[in-house]
Amino acid sequence: GLEGWDVRTRILKGARAAFGKHGMARTTMDQIAGEAGLGVATLYRHFGDRRSLIDAFLEVHTPQHAFQEVARRSSGDLRVDLTALVAKLLVFLHENRDVIWLGLVEGEETVRLLEGLRGGPEGTRAALRRMLERAVEAGQLAGNAEKMTTALAGMLMAFGLEVPVFGGGRLEDIEGTAEFVVRVFWDGVSKATEVPDCDPSQVVQGRKG
Repeated sequence: GLEGWDVRTRILKGARAAFGKHGMARTTMDQIAGEAGLGVATLYRHFGDRRSLIDAFLEVHTPQHAFQEVARRSSGDLRVDLTALVAKLLVFLHENRDVIWLGLVEGEETVRLLEGLRGGPEGTRAALRRMLERAVEAGQLAGNAEKMTTALAGMLMAFGLEVPVFGGGRLEDIEGTAEFVVRVFWDGVSKATEVPDCDPSQVVQGRKG
């Protein structure tokens, strides 16, 4: 019933708080119970075990929801839809940057936790690549969709996670940042058609000559 869903939501909020403090790989059921203000037995009753709780958390906290929402409200203009998607992904990264940063530090263990999950990084990357592939097929962008995905993901991470090594400031203007990111990306990639293909044999001959 409703009470069960309320407790479940409370547990997932407790998990979010605990993951932000300790990292997903290191957080215990006791720590989650403490953050949720519930007995640990209640967690096991609702989720069965720690892995099932983490799976449930990742189903809720997934960037895939951003893709689904943009797909539902598609404008038919890929650039407009990409800007809307980038804005939503920036919000997701920004709101979850503490968990993500700790996950990056934890390394392999966290990657194992994410493996195979719909909301995992591979699922998100693949969805982003498919969107860019559609733009290439439509003749709006030119180049390698895989490299484009890496380039766009890099900008998303730098802005969304406020990467200190690049001197990125606080992310305050989400819409403006999304428009900037897409403008830099889209204008750069769409102009790729103006760059002639390089013939490796000519480069070698030029060096020898």
